[in-house]
Amino acid sequence: MPDILTPESTDRSTTRGVIPMSFLSRTLSLMKSWSGIRCYFRIFACFLAVHIPLSAGPRVAFLVDDPDLEALLLAGLGGAETLSRRELPRVAAERLLAGAEGNLELTGADVVLVVEQTEDRGSARLVACPSGATIFALDFPKMPVGETARWIVTRVQPSLGAAADPDRPRISLTGLRFVTDSPENRIRERTLNLMLTARLQARGALVLERWRMGDLVFEKHITRDDSPFWKTAGLVDGSLSSPASGGEIQASIRIRDASGREIRRHVDGDNIGELADKIASHILNGQDQEGRGEVKMSAPPAGLEIEAESFLAEAGWMLDHGLPRDAWQATESALALGTASRREAEMLRVKAAAMCAYPDPLIVHGVHNVDVGHWKDAFDLAELPERVAFATMALTLAGDYWNAYPVDHHPGGAKLEHPANLGVRTLYTGLRILRMAYDSGWKNKYPGEFENLRKTIQRNSEALLLSKKLGNLRATLCSYLTVYAAYWNESPGKTMNFYKAMLDTRPRMGLHKGQWPVRIRKELAGDDLPHPPFLTGLASDDDFPRGFSSWRLIGADESPARTAWAAFLDELEQSSDVLSRADGLALRWQSTADTPGRMKLGVRMAKFLAEEIDSLSGEYGYAILLQFDTPIRKLGFRNDLIPMMDKLQEACLAWLGEDVDISPEIISGTLGLLAEYLDETKARRFLDALKLRRDGLQAVKKERGVARIDNAISALLKKFPLLFPKDEGEISLNASLWIAEKYIPGELRRRIGFSHEAVVWMEGHLWVMDPFQGHIWKIHPPSGRAVVYSMEKLPDTNYGTQLLEWEKRLVATTGTGIWILDIPGKTWTRVDLPPAFYRIGVAHRELWAVTGTPDFYRRNKKQVEGTLLYRIGSDLRPVLVASSRRRPPVHPLDATLSGQPRAIFPYRDGNVAILENDSWPGFIESGQGLPLPPKEKTYLGRIQLSSTPGLILREWFGKQLTRIEKIDATGRHVLISHPDYSDLLIPEYPWPEELNTLRGTSFRYTAALSKDGLDILVWSRTGAQGDGASKAWLMCIGPRGRSIAPVRFAWSDDYEHQVRRFDISWPEAYKYPEPVENGLIPTNVGLVITGRGMAGFWFIPNSERDKLRESVRPANYSAPESIAGKHQPD
Repeated sequence: MPDILTPESTDRSTTRGVIPMSFLSRTLSLMKSWSGIRCYFRIFACFLAVHIPLSAGPRVAFLVDDPDLEALLLAGLGGAETLSRRELPRVAAERLLAGAEGNLELTGADVVLVVEQTEDRGSARLVACPSGATIFALDFPKMPVGETARWIVTRVQPSLGAAADPDRPRISLTGLRFVTDSPENRIRERTLNLMLTARLQARGALVLERWRMGDLVFEKHITRDDSPFWKTAGLVDGSLSSPASGGEIQASIRIRDASGREIRRHVDGDNIGELADKIASHILNGQDQEGRGEVKMSAPPAGLEIEAESFLAEAGWMLDHGLPRDAWQATESALALGTASRREAEMLRVKAAAMCAYPDPLIVHGVHNVDVGHWKDAFDLAELPERVAFATMALTLAGDYWNAYPVDHHPGGAKLEHPANLGVRTLYTGLRILRMAYDSGWKNKYPGEFENLRKTIQRNSEALLLSKKLGNLRATLCSYLTVYAAYWNESPGKTMNFYKAMLDTRPRMGLHKGQWPVRIRKELAGDDLPHPPFLTGLASDDDFPRGFSSWRLIGADESPARTAWAAFLDELEQSSDVLSRADGLALRWQSTADTPGRMKLGVRMAKFLAEEIDSLSGEYGYAILLQFDTPIRKLGFRNDLIPMMDKLQEACLAWLGEDVDISPEIISGTLGLLAEYLDETKARRFLDALKLRRDGLQAVKKERGVARIDNAISALLKKFPLLFPKDEGEISLNASLWIAEKYIPGELRRRIGFSHEAVVWMEGHLWVMDPFQGHIWKIHPPSGRAVVYSMEKLPDTNYGTQLLEWEKRLVATTGTGIWILDIPGKTWTRVDLPPAFYRIGVAHRELWAVTGTPDFYRRNKKQVEGTLLYRIGSDLRPVLVASSRRRPPVHPLDATLSGQPRAIFPYRDGNVAILENDSWPGFIESGQGLPLPPKEKTYLGRIQLSSTPGLILREWFGKQLTRIEKIDATGRHVLISHPDYSDLLIPEYPWPEELNTLRGTSFRYTAALSKDGLDILVWSRTGAQGDGASKAWLMCIGPRGRSIAPVRFAWSDDYEHQVRRFDISWPEAYKYPEPVENGLIPTNVGLVITGRGMAGFWFIPNSERDKLRESVRPANYSAPESIAGKHQPD
């Protein structure tokens, strides 16, 4: 018999029996403290309700959100058989595992008592399981738990034998939601929905339970009741809104009958209670605002299509807005009501259950670096019991989905509907939850639930691995399973056998030949944290402040697991296969948890490479090298490694000098290890050899290989800057450096920095915000003079702060809102908007603001969901234009606005263009909520912004500038476009051929519009520290033609003195500036170039820009072979 104190016994079944002795003995120890008394009371109440036979009566299942209240209700409700459903997610998951004919002895309920509470209100409703009809619903004020229990019991008891009246007008509520989200609004909308249910029921309506449909389906399933749920005659949804500062609440409600006919009402109320009363009256009245039309609530509907499809759409909306638990119930409603889109509903049910387990939207991404890891603080570990249950449920449902819809083609694309995509992403969720359950020690308390999840993972992974239709998704699947192998295999022996199978070089896993050995080792060697079981060391905080990573082997006891793991690594290191020996060394390094031990292994790896040079140049050389890269680099320069590195140098030069078909990755990786051991003479030899190899690869158009060789060239030039090729241009433009520390008053000299998005040219000065201190800088670039404004009422600024000019005023965004700066008064005025992070733009003389939360891998639980667009006039009163939370849609954008928009630009007919993502069609226009026309015929690359509002660049995977265009109040205008990427829009200027030579992975671009035309800044990162510019060019394109010249960021002794004097921590950010996408700022005195990590800027005065104006070439000028110089790499 199960112990009464374990979760298995609290009652997922209604087995009756005598009181076990273990229960009586444990109560004595529990009674020694108040917490023990409280726990004892709850357990004893549950025991009485579950184990003591009762007189015949209805079976009542309890769905109560407060465990203390549930215990009192179980003890206090007489005349009925009571069933606790406190652990329903786990019970449902176990039943799914057992199958429809499983051996779980569960008894289904006739009715369910649902009790839900908010901060100041509560609701109790009794629902008939077979029909889904609410027998009664009441709301009550917040009371002490004992008083609440008595209040509910006295009202529920008389209704236990009652039945729902089928002749009452039936109503189905999907729920009303606030158009602006916040924790406070979530509480208010939940309170309103619960009160509205009670008000409708009290006024003679019959509310059909749809919010807990998953629970009702469960009850009917275990009683094998196939009767249909009652149909509805009225479907009600809508939106709520209220000013950010509080006040009257407005409701926009929609009422639809089964035929789809609808009416809409607008209702106002001073508080939630008043609003609930008014909405209930309007729903039952059935008249629209003008008195036209009527919805006959009592008429039987023609079918379930409208309601079923409404709940299906609601489920998708809820998943997009951070409500996975509600979405799971909504999918159950759609399925139970007979949706025509059953496959979509089943997919969304799986997704909802998976998101209830782990906060990951199951977005299908690329196949490389697939394991993004799990966040330990993604949720409170106290939630693990429910999350493990949902993970088990999601995997079980995904397995059913896999069996129901056979895979007949490769998944391809990013459609979650494909059973393989859904199966693999859901499996990844389960693996992360399994790891969290083990690492936190939860597995030791609940071994049964842990084993259920593990078995489900094993079953699903086996089915997926047997499929021959996964394509390259198989590599993703095997990567997940390898990284988490210790957790889902039930024994050390099976884990090690799986490692052997995955480290084998024969399988291709859906990839091209030779790619899998590299791919799986990149996953295993993807971090430098130690992986238990530790063979040496204890992973001290001093050596590893970030802790340790996933277990490689797990056993019943750590000591045998350590012994087995050491034996496995010994076996690998003694293998006759060189790759296996390298694997053994690499895995041993990861299982070494002290610095001295890792240093010794690093030396062994360097010796290994020197002894296995022939293998290093072979088919699996890169698979060896990438595992050794981090350990050897961490050694730094060591005299005892010089002989080994000399051997590698000679071998690498031989590879480059001969016509050897060796991987560019091996050449680049080897040179990365050798950089510390080269002198200038050897570096020059390597540089010449690399350039020849690069030319050969470029001739046969192997761009990936060219990029790798470019990286190697860049590493050499970074180490030996004197090897840079000299400028070959006729002219060059000299930029001067401005450093903020030179001008800031002593009393303000603390940590300072400039946000590259908070730079504005206004009234002859550059205005810059310091996001760390909230100060405003007013700078005159030609003279360098600066004034620092220390403002009052400083807003909460951060590095994402945006600054722009609006009607001679400065507007700044912060993490919580938008502020207007009154410059003479030096004070900020906050715009009355809900707290959020906004992106802003000026269009048609008004300020526009859009906000949205990130939709991919949020580390912590989101506090705000949804995307909203506001328009703000000169009176600073915001008007909500669109909200993704507004239902039914009022504005076209309500149905299409999503994600976290990046920018707002003016567009024609008084509308704005909103950039939703970096891939076209990334822009939508506010008038119709549709992508900007015309539709592109081919993909032009990602979208990049600039400092000029509406000016955007397109880059083909960071290798080639393809287009620059302008979006403004007159429409879309293409300025230049590469001939290979022609489109419907005709460019204003011919394509500058000079850009054909300034292309490749080492080049970056930004642009700006000025009165002289289009300025394009191109820079190369070759040889620079970090991602900064080692060399740059400025191109000017205008009606008269175009011109281009190198830009010199000349580093002087004075600049070196300044960065030392002001103790600048990263001087390379100034010496090799990394211009950001909006880092080129035109002014009437010259060009300002801002870079990442700079509290300053480089400045090209007009006197230098005049050199470009004097060298303008006609628009049809044919460029020389290479404007960048013959030896300049891409």
